[in-house]
Amino acid sequence: MQSKLISFLENQRRGAQWDFLLRSLVLEASAALGPEQARGLLIKAGMRAGQEIDLPECDSLAQMEAAANRYWQRLGLGVVSFLERSDCLEIVHEGIPADELVSENSLADFLAGVYQQWFVSLGAGERLQVRQCENTDGKALLYRLAA
Repeated sequence: MQSKLISFLENQRRGAQWDFLLRSLVLEASAALGPEQARGLLIKAGMRAGQEIDLPECDSLAQMEAAANRYWQRLGLGVVSFLERSDCLEIVHEGIPADELVSENSLADFLAGVYQQWFVSLGAGERLQVRQCENTDGKALLYRLAA
């Protein structure tokens, strides 16, 4: 997994204008709506993005991971790994832009929505939910897909 992250970071290019625009937009949404409603808005925006980013049919988690990483690489949003556990599917998203949007969980909420939509679209059903988990190392976003 480390080589995927290193490869991504070596090819990373982001425009400062997007940081400026997105930070302002997220802060205004949070101020106007309040933190919980803003969080819901970002999750819904992520779900809409998940509908727009149409994953191909995947026969395995490895295929889904590869398809997702093609999109994340193109968008400059890091790399993801899907890890099967006995009670859940763990989603580890690394190499995300280190800015204030992440510390405010805005990008994390958006990505949770994307992953939720992708798994629903690929047949996981509505019962399974993507939830962000606390990650003590702070270097990656950690989610779990479970009932």
